[in-house]
Amino acid sequence: MNKSEHFLFYAPDLVPKTVILDETESRHVASVLRIRPGDALQLTDGKGGIATGVYRSEEHRRLTVSIVSRSHKQRPEPARHLYAGLPDRDAFETILINAAALGVSRIVPLTTAYSQKPWWNNWEKLSARFHLKMIAACKQSHNPYLPELLPPTPHSDTLQQSESTFVLVADLSGKPLRDILLPATGTITCFVGPPGGFSGKELQLLTDRSATAVRIAPGRLRTELASTILCGQLTGALL
Repeated sequence: MNKSEHFLFYAPDLVPKTVILDETESRHVASVLRIRPGDALQLTDGKGGIATGVYRSEEHRRLTVSIVSRSHKQRPEPARHLYAGLPDRDAFETILINAAALGVSRIVPLTTAYSQKPWWNNWEKLSARFHLKMIAACKQSHNPYLPELLPPTPHSDTLQQSESTFVLVADLSGKPLRDILLPATGTITCFVGPPGGFSGKELQLLTDRSATAVRIAPGRLRTELASTILCGQLTGALL
């Protein structure tokens, strides 16, 4: 793998023959590849599209790239959705970064009975930062699909969203993932509790939804670690 293929950069629209990267991405390209006119680089649109481009020029700190070829990577099936009880902000960012790298297609932060002090009230402003975190994770992992990030959602409202999916819930009383028959297509929705776990009522709602309890570790884990391990185990099982 040559240097240009080792790195993946983000451009939301790969349809034009010429793409102008934003300042952040242009700076990253310049600092990582130290490219010169005529050098090649790889781009993704976060929707499965991958393109090979050639650096042509720079103006106002934005690079102009001519697209040479395009391809599209099929999203792996089944799709994986993660519904995670909201921890503190740093821990939530860890969830976003790891889930994006592991190919999770939707991330839904849950407000629950045991939710902490709501740091997420200014979600519109925070979501821009979270978007950049997920882009960086997709680039690093060469995952050409950027996850869909929903705003904080009450736990009870998510059950309707997951009606047509196969539902897993991380729980110490569950079975190991290897003992669970997973669907080959459709969507697998994973529920992970917040710090303090799901309440009895919330667990009952998941049970009523025919959720399958899965044990991912011999003891209790922090929300961000549990989310990462469950998504990682699921990714490995579906390879």
